[in-house]
Amino acid sequence: SPFHIHAVNPQWSPTNSFAVVPTQTFCGDVVRVDITCKDQFGYLYPGASDTLDISLSGPAVIDKMKVKDNKDGSHVLFFKATKIGRYKIEVSAFNDNIRGSPYEILVLPTRPDPNQTKMEGEGCKKAVAGCVHEFVMEPRDKYGNSRLVLQSGEKWNAELVEVNTGEKVKIDMKPVKSGKKV
Repeated sequence: SPFHIHAVNPQWSPTNSFAVVPTQTFCGDVVRVDITCKDQFGYLYPGASDTLDISLSGPAVIDKMKVKDNKDGSHVLFFKATKIGRYKIEVSAFNDNIRGSPYEILVLPTRPDPNQTKMEGEGCKKAVAGCVHEFVMEPRDKYGNSRLVLQSGEKWNAELVEVNTGEKVKIDMKPVKSGKKV
């Protein structure tokens, strides 16, 4: 026969393997990262599971990172970040990074929590009717992360509430350079 058939065993390919990683998320959200390991022909490669190495670094220690092995060459990584900042995920198999690794995720603070928001200044302790008083408000999320004010279309409102009657008076606030409001 003029034809010769040479069988080639599939091998893991770092350039055909990849992860789908969100570019940003919010504190407290569960982050899902889909990891796909493929061979040189573009087919799922379950043999990479034994050597798959995933490392996660960032502003906070992530102790609840979970990896689900789908037993077909695909994996799902789950974790929750409670500190704002940039996190780096590095994924490798057979001591070689997959395409695009390391990946970066920006973790943003969640909406402000009144119980965590800090208020400072003489205007918070005592006020005289008819006088202008200043205080500084530093919004924080439920994890204690400081919020920048007026992000992408946010509107901030504040009210002074009279304890006995419940009467509300609108307070005008202005941003200051540090990301706080006065």
